[in-house]
Amino acid sequence: MKPILLALLLALTALPTLASFDQGVAAAKQGDYPAAHKAWLASAQQHNPRAQYNIGQLYLQGLGAAKDLQEGLRWILAAATQGHPKAQYQAADLLFKGIGAAADPEQAIQWLIQAANRGHTLAQHDLGAIYGNGQYVQQNDSKAFRWYSKAAEQGHAASQYNLGQMYHNDRGVRSGKSDVIKWQLNTKAVEWFLKAAEQGHTRAQYSVGYFCYTGTGCKQDYNKALKWFTAATKGWNRDAQYSLSVMYFKGQGVQKNLLEAYKWSELAAQSGHEQAHEIRWQSKKQLSDDEVKQAGQMAQDWFDNNHDRPHKHYNKKVHDH
Repeated sequence: MKPILLALLLALTALPTLASFDQGVAAAKQGDYPAAHKAWLASAQQHNPRAQYNIGQLYLQGLGAAKDLQEGLRWILAAATQGHPKAQYQAADLLFKGIGAAADPEQAIQWLIQAANRGHTLAQHDLGAIYGNGQYVQQNDSKAFRWYSKAAEQGHAASQYNLGQMYHNDRGVRSGKSDVIKWQLNTKAVEWFLKAAEQGHTRAQYSVGYFCYTGTGCKQDYNKALKWFTAATKGWNRDAQYSLSVMYFKGQGVQKNLLEAYKWSELAAQSGHEQAHEIRWQSKKQLSDDEVKQAGQMAQDWFDNNHDRPHKHYNKKVHDH
């Protein structure tokens, strides 16, 4: 058969499959899952990986058909086998958790690797964590560094933060121990922390603040430290709360303010930060009784305005110590 004729026949064969898939999409948008199931099943049976992935979702969630975890996994694996990155990532998740089949971490990791090699950001991040923590596999900093780097370069905030930690702790970098090299590693750490911080990653915001405060890997800058500590408090980072209390107590990067020092040390202390108790006590000694009550109310007001439910570490009752 001539190549042109063969290509034409293959294209014509694919038309019903594409039509069925699109019909399924339209039905799903209308909330008509039985119709979506029917259309996608027809397309999936013609080996359309997107339809196989979608029909797998319907079986896993019990939409348009009875919930069937084994059937859901079967279709997810069918799509994964055809190179569908989302299916490969979900196949790994299901096999890690033992959903639809007995848990199989070894096979799950293989699917993660396939998804990661196809550019799936979460798969790359998860592999970084698996190799970094030595979970299911032998711990390997070089592989953790490699996968975190790939995800970080795609803008994944948690991977950017973790990559910064690897530079800071010289894990997987193999750069040596001289002071110059340590400074260079910390400079790279700050770069990655900053990328994550700008995306709202709370721990990265605190880390940027800390590095600016101490002058680690960058020029010491109390103003920038204050900015990033303040940003991190919105994510209820108690280290950032404590750091702000110290800066207000000492007047670093901001005018000394014992009311603010007491407020932030109160929040940090009630969030479980042990060192905050000392700052709170030192601030209290220099405040009048009325000022202590005012600062305590400031802490309560900040809590009420920045948290819609009690924080797991925070006792809403202001303690007088």
